[in-house]
Amino acid sequence: MPATEKDWRNWQDINGNSEGLSPTELMNIRYRHGRAEAVRAITCPPGRDPQTWEDQIQNFLVSKEFGHRVH
Repeated sequence: MPATEKDWRNWQDINGNSEGLSPTELMNIRYRHGRAEAVRAITCPPGRDPQTWEDQIQNFLVSKEFGHRVH
């Protein structure tokens, strides 16, 4: 079942996302302000598989860590 607008509003409220950012935008902001733990605290968005979401977070964090090592 696809996520409804209400599902997304609830997800935004739970994650302190009053700006209505996409999950990726929220991960970037959380990473800048709180690093990995802040990103891991983001709950799975509606309509997504929780395991896929965990994988996406892990891939995001690996790419950020790799980016810091390269620069």
